[in-house]
Amino acid sequence: MKALQVLSGVGDASAGEWWEVGEIATHLRRRLTSDEAAEIGPVCDVRGTTEGTRRFKAMRGYFPTGEALAFGYREAMDPPPSANADVTA
Repeated sequence: MKALQVLSGVGDASAGEWWEVGEIATHLRRRLTSDEAAEIGPVCDVRGTTEGTRRFKAMRGYFPTGEALAFGYREAMDPPPSANADVTA
């Protein structure tokens, strides 16, 4: 799969990776390596938060209109499937 090729050498699959299947896209999520985590700091899912809204507004001009824009909006505004899960572990 293309996602696995793109993520080659990124993150630590042995620490955890999972797939999220949505209406239009499937996302491969992967835990960071300890070096990556030290460089970027704590990780959190911003979907469904004020920060998610801010990021969507900053990027919406890059989305084509129609379904792609609606998809981007849903991705930013909907809480993640595992809203209560600890995504930093």
